[in-house]
Amino acid sequence: MCIMARVLLSLPDEFLAEVDAVAKAEKRSRSELVREALRRYIAEADVPPPGTSASRRLEASDAIGALEVIQRMRRDYQPPEEVDSDSYMRELRKRNG
Repeated sequence: MCIMARVLLSLPDEFLAEVDAVAKAEKRSRSELVREALRRYIAEADVPPPGTSASRRLEASDAIGALEVIQRMRRDYQPPEEVDSDSYMRELRKRNG
């Protein structure tokens, strides 16, 4: 048997009446209905699994580091000299005989 903690939850009266109506229609307890709703919400939410917040921070710092490298490469990039194609071809012919 699973040990469960009790949680005090505040809901507006009208919303609680809707919860109770659904629970009654599905022949389930209010608690089971709320547990399933929370299970579904967690499954669909984009929340990292427990214990992974540090790895998320590491991924973010890696991305920032990569961005800094790219920015440095762009800053330090020196375009090649413009080359006259005729001069280039003459030089190639000289090298290749």
